[in-house]
Amino acid sequence: MSTATAVSCRTIWSRSSAYDLFMVSSNSRRARAGRKRQRRMRTADNDLSPAQWLEIKEVWGGCAYCGRSGVPLQRDCVQPLSVGGRYTVGNIVPACRSCNASKCNAEVTGWMRRKGLDEEAFLRRLRDVMTPTPDLADVDSPDHPDPVEPEAPRG
Repeated sequence: MSTATAVSCRTIWSRSSAYDLFMVSSNSRRARAGRKRQRRMRTADNDLSPAQWLEIKEVWGGCAYCGRSGVPLQRDCVQPLSVGGRYTVGNIVPACRSCNASKCNAEVTGWMRRKGLDEEAFLRRLRDVMTPTPDLADVDSPDHPDPVEPEAPRG
């Protein structure tokens, strides 16, 4: 065996060992989950702008789940990305770090029941926040009928 062959075999062996070590660390459960999440994020229709996120935080005024205010808020998907949710205005609520980490990718109402949070109040508030309020310009449109004035009592 020549010296050149021995050197190249050693080089191949050391490169494959480095590759194996690299693959072991990047094939951890956490790394695989991270790559899977990145793939979902790339393929999903995520259209939440920074301005919309600021408006959502302002409207909610704190954590959507527990109501805490004065803490940093994170984006949380009501319907998790893992089950087809997206980063859109209708699916994002502000959550404190504790609620966001605790909810993880759980279904929102079941998670709130387990945590003892007021599920009904959250769903009502979510509906109110997501229902668009008519602008003054829209009041005269045909979609909005004129308000009916109550009749004065007779007699």
